[in-house]
Amino acid sequence: MIAEKLYRWSIDRINGRFISGWCFTRFNKTKPVSIVAAADNTVLGRFTNNGYRQDVVDLDLHPSGICAFDFSFPAEFDPRSYAQFHLYFDWFKTPIATIDYKDIQMLRPQLSSPLCFMHIPKTACTSFNSFARACFSGEAFATHVERLESEERQKSVARAQYLSGHQKGSPSLGPGVKL
Repeated sequence: MIAEKLYRWSIDRINGRFISGWCFTRFNKTKPVSIVAAADNTVLGRFTNNGYRQDVVDLDLHPSGICAFDFSFPAEFDPRSYAQFHLYFDWFKTPIATIDYKDIQMLRPQLSSPLCFMHIPKTACTSFNSFARACFSGEAFATHVERLESEERQKSVARAQYLSGHQKGSPSLGPGVKL
């Protein structure tokens, strides 16, 4: 297939909430790739590979690392209602990747309030955040909230389902938001 020879790509994570990975064209690595996510014949969304991946740069696969994608499925999307998930690149009508939904791990936390993980520095935060990242997508995931300015922290608190940060003194995420 032509598309398989034209692109390098990898899917890092896929679950019932989101898909993430990286891709680029082999012959013009800086050209953005238009990506379409579909469930059977239903388009779920369109996005590009405009995120940054240091690991892809470190492996000398891409010159700038601007090749990552991270797409959150619509909130009402239930993958168990479909047979297959497809990723299409650029103008190709044949999917570059097809995954049976029975092979997708379903991580769908149903929270009535956000999950806050405040901890002492150097106590396995990175490992726990990596696990949580597999469960929460996009703006629903915020780490190191202690580094954010008050206004940005309040925005993160309002939209996130998972918050993480280092505890400093009295635990508080800002005015009116106490742990």
